[in-house]
Amino acid sequence: MGRTAPTYRMLTESEIQKWNQFRKALRKKDREAFDELMKKVRQHASASSYMASLDIFDSMSLAILLEHEKEIAELKKKIEHVSD
Repeated sequence: MGRTAPTYRMLTESEIQKWNQFRKALRKKDREAFDELMKKVRQHASASSYMASLDIFDSMSLAILLEHEKEIAELKKKIEHVSD
């Protein structure tokens, strides 16, 4: 991949760029949250590249959901530890 077809990372960056005007319109705090979401997408680029999806946004969304799930699990552990 790469010479004849764009790589997943290239498609991801292209999709992120499409959201640039939206990002610019956000307030600073929301912009920071948006940037964190895109960071999560980039963290899972290798795994997402194995997904043969026609819609790049599907795999981007799944990467974000995966990271959120991990964060929720970590917070649950902390809450259980504090309540013990």
